[in-house]
This record gives sequence, structure tokens and C-alpha cells, in this order.
Amino acid sequence: LAASSGVVSMALDGLEGMTAELLTAEAFDASKHPKVVLQNGQMVESGTSVYKLIDSEEWKLVFEITENDREKFSGEKTLTLTFKGTDLEVSGAFETVQGADGAVYGQITLDRYMVQFIDKRYVSIQIETENSIGLKIPISAVVYKNYFQVPKSFLTADGELLVEVYGEDGSRSVEKVEPVTYSAQ
Repeated sequence: LAASSGVVSMALDGLEGMTAELLTAEAFDASKHPKVVLQNGQMVESGTSVYKLIDSEEWKLVFEITENDREKFSGEKTLTLTFKGTDLEVSGAFETVQGADGAVYGQITLDRYMVQFIDKRYVSIQIETENSIGLKIPISAVVYKNYFQVPKSFLTADGELLVEVYGEDGSRSVEKVEPVTYSAQ
């Protein structure tokens, strides 16, 4: 019987026990940590790990961070990111951590989607900054018009407006005008 339940991965790369405190810039070099997937029936030495058991959906995404980005994200408690090549956008708790090499790294703690990325040690992300969602309208499409705001009580029962018009000779007449409603409140 297993000591605990979880998700089993047969892919190992030697970074299974990595923590932020043990992190160095070398950990970001994928060529130094090739993934090994053991095949059924493959012989291994006694004491060699053959699988990893993940018993939590919580995982940490650590990335190299520039001084400019550290300033940009200072004061941020949460960051939103998109995994490149997918439409998956997630938010997680953000903090900076100091690695064993003295460098400062960004760390985002996520509590979902661990299973989707269990077989990937390295992922490409885009951190969303100043994200605005809306409809883009070109400035050339904006129309400026002069108009009069007329209360509804000035309209006739037919919804028309009676306008008093003065001619050049000073004569007065009344015309019916069908108003254009921009916003009925």
C-alpha cells in the first residue's frame, strides 16, 4: 500500500527535491537536466528513484527576474500569466525569493492545473501587465455632433416634437419634427 495518494509521474530529471532556497541559475538550463522516463521492465540500481508522487495541486513556478521587472511587480501580491501556446490564463500569489546563488527570482504559487504541466519542467509564460479588455474603436469612427436635450414631456402623444420656426421676414410657424433618441432614460 502507498503511504499517500496522488498523481504518479515516471519522468525524472534530478530536480525533484528542488526548493527556492536551493535554486541557482543553472537550474534554468534544460540541457543540464534531461528528462528520463523509465520503461516497463528497465533495470535500475537499488535505491534509484523510479517515479515521483505528487500529492497536492499546489505548485510553484519560478522564473528569472530582471531589476526592472522587480520594480514593476513590487507591491504586487498576485500576478496573472498566460502559458504560451495555450489560451490558459491563471493568477497566483507572487513573491520574490533568493536562491542559493544569491540571485533573486520571481515565484508564482498556483493551486490548479498541476496535472496539465506535470510532464513539463520548463514552460514559457507571459506575465500580463496593464491588461485591458474591451472593444477597440478607431478615433476616426468617433462622431461629434451638437444636439439639444429635450425632456420627454415636450413630445406630443405621437412622439413628435413641435418646433416654433421664425422666417427671415419675422413670420412664425410651427413644424412637427420626429426626434432622434440617443438615450432614453
